[in-house]
Amino acid sequence: MTSRNEAKNLMELYSKFLVDMVALIENPSTHWRARAMAVNLLEVVWRPQDVQPTILTRVLLEGVVSPHPTLRDVTISLLARVLRSLKARAKTAGTDRTKVWRREVIRTGGDVVDTDTYLKNSVVSGATNIHDSSIVGWYCWPTKVKFYTLVGSEFDVGGDTLESLPYYDKESRESLELLSLTINQASFWEKLSLYHSQESSKGAEAFNSDLFNLVRVLAGQFEDSFVGHLKHAVVELVKDPKDKSKQRAAAELLAGLVRGSKNWSIPKTEKLWGWVMPILETAFQTASTETVRFWIDFLNAVLVNRDPRRVLPIIRFVFNWKLDPVAQSFFTEAKKLTLIKIVVSCFKWRLLPLYPPLLAELVSQIRHPYQQVRDVLGVVIDMIMQLLWHPSANSVEEIIQWSIFSGGSLHPDIYSANSFNGVVPVVLHESVKLVVENLFIDMKKWRAIERVNKIGPSDYGNASKTVIAWILGSMAWNATTAKFTCFHLQIPELFKMIDYGDLELQKMAAGIATMYSNLPFPLHFLPQVLDRILALLADPDLKWQVKLKLIPCLQILFFKNLLFLTSEMKVVILDTVSTLLLHPQVEIRNLAGVTLSGLVLCSERASISALKTKFEGSLKASKSAKKKTTLPPNPSTSPTTGSLHPLALQRHAAVIGLSSLILAFPYDVPSWMPAVLITLSSCISDQAPIGETVAKTFADFRRTHQDNWKEEGSKAFTEDQLSILSDLLISSSYYA
Repeated sequence: MTSRNEAKNLMELYSKFLVDMVALIENPSTHWRARAMAVNLLEVVWRPQDVQPTILTRVLLEGVVSPHPTLRDVTISLLARVLRSLKARAKTAGTDRTKVWRREVIRTGGDVVDTDTYLKNSVVSGATNIHDSSIVGWYCWPTKVKFYTLVGSEFDVGGDTLESLPYYDKESRESLELLSLTINQASFWEKLSLYHSQESSKGAEAFNSDLFNLVRVLAGQFEDSFVGHLKHAVVELVKDPKDKSKQRAAAELLAGLVRGSKNWSIPKTEKLWGWVMPILETAFQTASTETVRFWIDFLNAVLVNRDPRRVLPIIRFVFNWKLDPVAQSFFTEAKKLTLIKIVVSCFKWRLLPLYPPLLAELVSQIRHPYQQVRDVLGVVIDMIMQLLWHPSANSVEEIIQWSIFSGGSLHPDIYSANSFNGVVPVVLHESVKLVVENLFIDMKKWRAIERVNKIGPSDYGNASKTVIAWILGSMAWNATTAKFTCFHLQIPELFKMIDYGDLELQKMAAGIATMYSNLPFPLHFLPQVLDRILALLADPDLKWQVKLKLIPCLQILFFKNLLFLTSEMKVVILDTVSTLLLHPQVEIRNLAGVTLSGLVLCSERASISALKTKFEGSLKASKSAKKKTTLPPNPSTSPTTGSLHPLALQRHAAVIGLSSLILAFPYDVPSWMPAVLITLSSCISDQAPIGETVAKTFADFRRTHQDNWKEEGSKAFTEDQLSILSDLLISSSYYA
């Protein structure tokens, strides 16, 4: 009995506090700051579960059209909360008419979801299974799924009574009547649009989510009863495309209206799109650098967590807005791609049937002359490529089965039935395979076109920079669904870009190639990656400048994936690098030697013995190359200036190889090292660059071993070896 009395007393105090605060707010002599504080206090103590009093609704409706911005800001959010509480109370009381088009599907073990049909229906008007989520079903279908059905005119109840509202709270009828009466007056929307389209006094303007939420809940509660007045207000606002404040207010009002029309019948939504789309098309087309952000916010507010069929008119307009390669304004073209990017990011895989033709259209514009357009174009292409892949397993058990049969994706071909869906894809999706392959065929043609002006842009250069933006976008995205599907096409082209006569493109391609090497490749794909890199290094037609950029990529790949490389793969890598020691360009030979030194340190000791034997044999076979005077005639018919005799090249390669073995152990002296140093010492007086390489090797050896030479280093050598190497290993003293 005591607790009941306490509750009754508290409710009386709450009611009295509510009356006092409303009286304070409505008092003309009350300062605006005190009014705002009173509204804040009301929001703190407000009880959403109770019947909403008319006095509170009245003061909030007056506040949202108040001339003072601070008072508008504090009342608009509370009014939206009041409307949401009316909806919640109606649902609790069972007076929710929208429940007729909501249904929950519970699948049994034998039910299989047809994902392809589900995706096809996602972009077709009039389908029934509406699902407002862009992630459900992508990886695995749940056992329970809630669907919606678009209803026709039978959902609309005749008359303008409150009972015909989608959500009707009988106990709060007076508040509903006041709300309905107020929002159906043209003056309310005129004031609301006027005050909220004023320039912000806080500096930079931002999309007002409170106004958006207010219109959204009004549209959900009262449907299209006030649309005529709102339409007039919006039309007046969008007349001036340069006024960013009016454009912002129009975007907020339209976003709330479209978002709140979720429960409307098909005839009402069709009528809505009939006048909204012309306004949106004009707004998108005339949006400037200052106003486009508000319409981007509009798209984000309207599209997120919505079934594509609810907003098909917007999707069709954005996807059908073609790029113009001869346009004078790069901003207009970049704006088109930005809108596409927003739509794709909101719906993700749900628009899969629309992506292949869209991708073909985007790829056709890959040579666009404007950099700002190419940067966005590359990102959008990557987004679409990433979204083509979706496992869509029928159950969690199926996901586990994929992992078991593929060994955690190590052996994807074992489970061939779903190898593409079950593991990270490394092949092109069939729906876009032809488009992507034709792109790289065309790039070969563009590359062959002779440039009249070596400084100006070219089709190949522009296309290559778009491809680089595409690759960079895939690297920046955490998802791995399309990082490797175009590897066999992108990597060879990247190194061709390095050789192209465009300094900016060369730098970009070299940087991307290095970044590509750092990617965590799927283990089952790693052999293919290495084969591709090694094939490029072994290509005799590839210029040495390109190979100079490619060798560091091989280094990164080797060391990052060292734990996953088999012995056979390591041997192939060592053989390829040791072959590069015979390259006619000295820069390649030196870099190959440095690379071989690092590879040897992380390889099996048996490979060291094999390499040592190989290089020593090659050194003995080229004794005649010690001096230029002892060399036989050069068999080359047209030797280039400064080129080495084949025997001298062979001898230099052997010296670099032995030097690599020495420098692979900067702080140790293995048992085989003294003999190799003795062998190298016999080449110290050879012709350049052989003798120079030997001298540098001994200088590096002395530098890295001098700290512990007396204690440990010299003990590995015999007296005869130390005597031979004394001049090479021991620094001469100034006072000797």
